[in-house]
Amino acid sequence: MRKTWLALIFILIYTAFVTLLFRIPFLDEFSRVFLIKDTFNSITPEMSFLILLLFPIIIGGLAAWVFAKYEQNKRE
Repeated sequence: MRKTWLALIFILIYTAFVTLLFRIPFLDEFSRVFLIKDTFNSITPEMSFLILLLFPIIIGGLAAWVFAKYEQNKRE
């Protein structure tokens, strides 16, 4: 259960970092250049922000689910 809470805390910290990355004017142009290369010309900065925001939530949810299944199988 502790690892699940740690995963959730990591997701919150990552989300705060991504939010700050998009809010700081100095890093705004850097984040656009970094996130949108030639292969991603159709992706707007808002879409890349959503991708960065949802990616750790999805990965963290899958990791928590796998860990819960592992703990359940370990008890049986």
